[in-house]
Amino acid sequence: MRLKRLVLLCLLIIGVKTFGQLQAPDKTQLKSQSVSLRLIGFPTWPLGFSYGQMISNRFSLEVGAGIGAMGAGFDFYMTNPRLHQFNVVTGFYGSYVYHSEQPAFCLPIGISYHTKKNFQYILNVGMAYEDSKLPVPFTDKLSPWLGLTLSKRFGPVLDTVKKENTHEKMTILAGKAGFTFPFIGFSYERIWNRKYGLEANAGFLGASIGANAYFPALRPQKVSFKVGASTGLFLFWIANAYFPVGIQYLGKENFVFGLDIGPQFWSNDSETLPGFSIKFGKRIN
Repeated sequence: MRLKRLVLLCLLIIGVKTFGQLQAPDKTQLKSQSVSLRLIGFPTWPLGFSYGQMISNRFSLEVGAGIGAMGAGFDFYMTNPRLHQFNVVTGFYGSYVYHSEQPAFCLPIGISYHTKKNFQYILNVGMAYEDSKLPVPFTDKLSPWLGLTLSKRFGPVLDTVKKENTHEKMTILAGKAGFTFPFIGFSYERIWNRKYGLEANAGFLGASIGANAYFPALRPQKVSFKVGASTGLFLFWIANAYFPVGIQYLGKENFVFGLDIGPQFWSNDSETLPGFSIKFGKRIN
């Protein structure tokens, strides 16, 4: 069985390397953002949606939630998707599986194909690991895995995003709720260059401070990918560290909407739990 898997993997790599040499037409321009339906594979096992943001020619950050799991990760293109329609893609995903209340990790490799109209299809195989005694979705802690991703790419062309350079600052005030400190409260965020922000939150039974980065830079009526880190304190002196990934949207009349998920570590019992938060607010300058 192991020999068959090794042979199949070698054939896959040889095949996609050959396809990867097929150049895309000059008129094909790779859009920097994507919304995807994911079947079977991670991070949204077994069915879910994800949002992706290209931050370079080869790297795409991904975050998503599904029926059985939620999580985030990245795709790495071994061949340049700006030059080829067929590409070899690998990456890494971390997920929180609802039924087992345990994290899972997946290391995939696969074939990506994108069309002139910016639809994209990815077929992945790989290995997945979950530290759980339950038999579903894995029969073993380390198991072979596969997944299919159907995407629609949109937003600015990658070249445009890479050339963005601004010194604009902004301040955002918002109401915030979720399963991280504070559970319900208010948020103040000061953002530099429309890309990097410092955030403070205070509210019901807790407070937190943290930092965020946005890809691409925040722009009116556009969605940006967000990664961050924060530390919080609960009323009963329980501290946590939260590492969110998500999206932030600047709407009309300076309306702001944000959504993020990620792991959080609790000091009272050294437990790792999923966290999430949702934000509604307004840019005040």
